[in-house]
Amino acid sequence: MSLKLLRISKGGGMSVSSASIALDQFTTFGDLLKYLRRRAGMTQRELSIAVGYSDAQISRLEQNDRLPDLATLTARFIPALHAEDQPEVAARLLELAAAVRREDAPAAGLPPYKGLYYFDEADAELFFGREELTQTLVNRVNYGVKTHQHFLAVVGASGSGKSSVMRAGVIPALRWQPSSSGWPVFVITPTAHPLDSLGASLQGEVRRGVSFRNFVDELFHQPETLHLALKRITDETGAAHALLLVDQFEELFTLCRSEAEQAAFVDNLLTAAQQPDGGAIILLVLRADFYAHCARFDLLRQALAKQQEYIGSMTANELRCAIEEPAQRGHWELEPGLVELLLHDVGADVGQAPEPGALPLLSHALLTTWQRRRGRKLTISGYIASGGIRGAIAETAEAVFQDQLEPEQRVIARQVFLRLTELGDDTTTADTRRRVSFDELNLHPENREQLHEVLMTLADARLITTDENTAEVAHEALIREWPTLRNWIVENRESLRLHRHLTEAAQEWETMGRDPGGLYRGARLAQVQEWAQVHGDDLNLLERAFLEASQTLVDQESAEREAQRQNALEAAQKLAETERARAEEQSQSNRRLRQRAVSLTVAFIFVGVLALLAIVFGQRAVQAENLAVSRELAAASGNQLQIDPERSVLLALQALDKRDTLEARNALHRALPELHSIFTMPAHARGAVDVAFSPDGKILATGWVTQTILWDAHNGEKLFTLASQSVYTTTGYDLRVGQISFSPDGKYLAVANMDGVSKIWEVNTSTEISSLGEGVLPTKAIAYNSDGRLLATGGDEGLVKIWDANSGEEIFTLPLGGVIHAVAFSPNEPRLAAASEDGSVKVWDATTGEELLSLPRLSGIWDFAFLSDGRLVTAGQDGVTRVWDSVTGQELLTLAGHKSTVVGVAGSPDGTRIATSGYDETIRIWDAIPGHEVLTLAGHQDVAWDVRYSPDGKRLASASVDGTAKLWDADSGELLLTLSKGTAPTDGFTGLAFNPSGDEIATGGMDGTITLWNSQSGEVITSLTGHTFWVVGLAFSPDGTRLASASWDGTAKIWDLAAGTEITTFTGHLAPVLITGIAFSADGKRVFTGGDDDFVRMWDAETGQELASFSGDGKDIYGVALSPNGNVLAMSNQDGDIILWDLNSGEKLRTLSGHAGLVLRLEFSKDGSRIASAGFDRLAKVWDVNTGEEIASLYGNTSNVFGVSFRPDGNQLATAGADGTIRTYTLQVDDLITLARARVTRLLTEDECRVFFHSNGCP
Repeated sequence: MSLKLLRISKGGGMSVSSASIALDQFTTFGDLLKYLRRRAGMTQRELSIAVGYSDAQISRLEQNDRLPDLATLTARFIPALHAEDQPEVAARLLELAAAVRREDAPAAGLPPYKGLYYFDEADAELFFGREELTQTLVNRVNYGVKTHQHFLAVVGASGSGKSSVMRAGVIPALRWQPSSSGWPVFVITPTAHPLDSLGASLQGEVRRGVSFRNFVDELFHQPETLHLALKRITDETGAAHALLLVDQFEELFTLCRSEAEQAAFVDNLLTAAQQPDGGAIILLVLRADFYAHCARFDLLRQALAKQQEYIGSMTANELRCAIEEPAQRGHWELEPGLVELLLHDVGADVGQAPEPGALPLLSHALLTTWQRRRGRKLTISGYIASGGIRGAIAETAEAVFQDQLEPEQRVIARQVFLRLTELGDDTTTADTRRRVSFDELNLHPENREQLHEVLMTLADARLITTDENTAEVAHEALIREWPTLRNWIVENRESLRLHRHLTEAAQEWETMGRDPGGLYRGARLAQVQEWAQVHGDDLNLLERAFLEASQTLVDQESAEREAQRQNALEAAQKLAETERARAEEQSQSNRRLRQRAVSLTVAFIFVGVLALLAIVFGQRAVQAENLAVSRELAAASGNQLQIDPERSVLLALQALDKRDTLEARNALHRALPELHSIFTMPAHARGAVDVAFSPDGKILATGWVTQTILWDAHNGEKLFTLASQSVYTTTGYDLRVGQISFSPDGKYLAVANMDGVSKIWEVNTSTEISSLGEGVLPTKAIAYNSDGRLLATGGDEGLVKIWDANSGEEIFTLPLGGVIHAVAFSPNEPRLAAASEDGSVKVWDATTGEELLSLPRLSGIWDFAFLSDGRLVTAGQDGVTRVWDSVTGQELLTLAGHKSTVVGVAGSPDGTRIATSGYDETIRIWDAIPGHEVLTLAGHQDVAWDVRYSPDGKRLASASVDGTAKLWDADSGELLLTLSKGTAPTDGFTGLAFNPSGDEIATGGMDGTITLWNSQSGEVITSLTGHTFWVVGLAFSPDGTRLASASWDGTAKIWDLAAGTEITTFTGHLAPVLITGIAFSADGKRVFTGGDDDFVRMWDAETGQELASFSGDGKDIYGVALSPNGNVLAMSNQDGDIILWDLNSGEKLRTLSGHAGLVLRLEFSKDGSRIASAGFDRLAKVWDVNTGEEIASLYGNTSNVFGVSFRPDGNQLATAGADGTIRTYTLQVDDLITLARARVTRLLTEDECRVFFHSNGCP
């Protein structure tokens, strides 16, 4: 049974599409009803009006709930859905309705799953799977009570279930426990004003004639206020303790803008927790990616170092329990195989932990599956119809947005969702949810009822949560997984950022009693007013009032200034007139005498001066003209870049020819990477869709759907045309067809045809010699293996096939799924990779057909480094390490195997191997030349934080936050030693370093302990204690006798390793401060430390005396670099300024300004004459160290630039960006020009010269 697609025209008529849909694919009444409604172009409201139902009734019908009788369906619904003339459609709809009315009708009852909502205390009876973790946390609280440690932080990734385990697990368990059953419990989230949130929670308990605002003021000014309030509560209730749970602690950083309020909130929490006789127990719930933000607060980072519990992913058994137990409690049945399918889809079907952030996706998919239940059974078909793990959230959100909201309500919903999103920084911090008041959401008072209806609709669908005065997104997974919302954010990110600043400024102005001092002025006001001309409908009443008041103030100030100017001008005019009259009378007689004498002198000089001026001004005119023309051509080059890259290069060359200016150099830098053509061939009439070089480079093959053409690769001459018999026609832009592949010896050419039959041709004779396949669906990809014996093909079937290239016999069929667009053999191993349209990439053993690995998609670059031969290695957030040719930008190797983010990369001393460590708890060793994985070193139980080779390259050390460091044989992968927290007094390792001889290893601990190990035996040599928080930087002195350490506790220390004692502590950085790095000078006599107190400090390594400090001019310092000769220190700050210091005199040399955002990294060239900077304005810049002149601005990055690195000869610079790309740039202007002239294939035409030179001929 099939259904013709009907499209309803605007005039009401229907047109029949040639496509058909199988009616059997609709297994529920609700799904078919939704499809027919959407096919008719109707919203739920429009259908409800047509059939006389309410919106809510239509929504329930599409969830198979409360179906109408068959007569109503026939009389009302089928006509409204334009299905009267399609009896098969009407029959299927009635059939499904009857099935629902029989045994498949959804049974009544409460849902057993929460969807995107977290589990709260009232949901404890449905909270399963976290029993072991709950007991661990309760034990930590009980132990803390006994040992007077009344603070515990629970840390975990977004979507790990932190809130639920605390609210529905720990708090109920403590209430059930006799010793804590009487404790008063308070649960808060910080919000934008954490002290208000804290005050509102406690006010009713402690208010004794104190107003709410006065109580909040006490919290702000007196850190002991919370302690006294909770003590009063315990005294009055007779309870031993009172528990305060601060959920979503990261809101302190994402929503609260006042650093003073942040500090007061933290001070109150920690003061209450640290009172020896106090009754307060403070529990924090923190997202892991905000952990480093806590280091700014001294008391907080000390508490975190001692008292924290990290929540990892649930195991497969725990997930199974969380799925099955709630269903059993509610007497719901799970269809056999459903649980296994769910576990598979979250990546936990083979004993593995689920994907990060999968928990809310699973919970929502379960809820939507329950909504599609048949009777009391949750079915696989219902789960698939919901969209599955990845699609359920998007399906729900899109359905509510499109079907339950009118067009004008969708505009309101878009504004609501954007205001409920807190923007991240594009790099390290993701977008998060934001709690917003109803007043902020009420943009237009006349639409207040519409807003209320939209909020209730979204809340009913569990997409947002609301309380008395505020709303917020139900879970951040919605922000990640709903494409519509993601697109809104991506397309409007900068606009949203400006709007958010305006919102906060207006709210602050309101808080200040509308003080004029809080209003916008100058450039900021002009920028926002320009934005508001386009986005005026997105402003609320307060924001409009703020802008109007700002403009009124500016007008008043302007009027006052003009009045003052006019008064001063009038007074000056009167005085001038008086003086002029007096002077005129005196000067008249003198003027006549002077005129006679001067006239004769001038006459003689005038002729000579005219001649000289003619020469000078002529030269200046030429220079000025050349400068103007150069800049004009540079601007034209930029304008032509996206239109014609070759024309852009030609214009940039002409600009440099006129005058070597910064603009001209930058124009050529921008244009040259976009120019890749050698010559142009007029090939296929409708375009070419694939191209391949023969192995010897002499022949170029181009392919189209119906033909393949062979060309001479040196001169572009056409050699042969190989015609296909394919009659397949393409529509639109689906042109990924006709892939071609030369055999390794160049004798044969394999062509994938759209008729499903691949052909092999003999190149020299252009003769078809073999056919592969039977012609079922189009074949779009084809490739030879390295010896030419095997061919692989792929296409619309979603299958990869391996063939014997000589006999044409099919050897293997490998399933991939989706439309396959690319297949490729590894050059040196029997491996085959294929990629499909759905993003799947897999690699198989080409000899056995065994699947070897599946690669994730590309993402941002986390780290990169040059290898000794000049190649670049990048480590990605997608778990992939890639090797690139740093000259051409060609991707040489992809080292894929990590299942999550790659944290670190280390190259062996001889450059032959690469070691990587990652979030998947493994260390992997790769051959740096063929690029295959040599060893996988598994054994860590948490993130493998760091990895280092020993100086001789024979051993590899790894450090993990699981509390162990491991030493491995770098050749065999044998585990030689485990340096564990059982033998060292620390909770986990955050840094390590080999000494110069390689026989000792120093490790830094999360609790501040430094441990020195014998790298041969694994014995602990000594433990160095003194730091109180993570030790993140370690450096041995060149002679190996001393060790320098940098810690997040705000101190740096030097240790005598022979005595095991601390030599000195560097105390110049003012606490609280985060010290980010430490290094010895080359001679070992000086130590440099950098921190977020805006200073880089230089110390005497022997005495600990601070020799000099170098200020970041009151700005946070991000980048630090030392010149190769050790004489110049460079630092960059948050405003994008680069400050150079003379280390010999301690004087500031100069400040380099030019970046529009913070500069994250700096690097000197090897000769120290230039410095490169990586900016968050998407630019890398190169500067002359001696003059401070900007040499080049390097464009091309589409996001923040994270790293820069000079090649050893200084002629090229590589950049690494958040857009996932590595780019290399030629820095020598002569080389750049030579390279450009070698790449262009033509000169400017006469027409182009007329346009750009405004002349009739070319220069």
